[in-house]
Amino acid sequence: PFLCLFIFLAVRRRNLEQRSDVAFMRRKGATRLAKKHLSKAKQYMKGEDRNAFYVEVLKSLWGYVGDKLNVPVAELNKDNIRDSLLLKEVSDESIGGLEKLVEQCEFAQYAPSKDEGELELVYQDALQILGVLEKEIT
Repeated sequence: PFLCLFIFLAVRRRNLEQRSDVAFMRRKGATRLAKKHLSKAKQYMKGEDRNAFYVEVLKSLWGYVGDKLNVPVAELNKDNIRDSLLLKEVSDESIGGLEKLVEQCEFAQYAPSKDEGELELVYQDALQILGVLEKEIT
């Protein structure tokens, strides 16, 4: 019983320390939050609300990378993200794919096109990029 009590107290103490670490909690919840935004994007895709779709995809990408790399929202820009990803030794292909997708979403948000199937491709690309980044960011 004393050993179980000691183990319980040690685990509880570690959990409390982790929860008080804001950066740790942001990294831990980054994937969940990105999936939530992509889920909303999928709903907008089905409802054919193109602008809201692109906004949610951008939120998921920027939010995920910002949370995983612990970059404040005020400093989220392409150069800072690129530098932070390079420091984490993320491949140039993954960084290029992320930048390309962000540019595509920003362009489509302000200059919409009528290309059929484009939303599905963007959605699949976002899922793929987030999966690759999840594996490569240590």
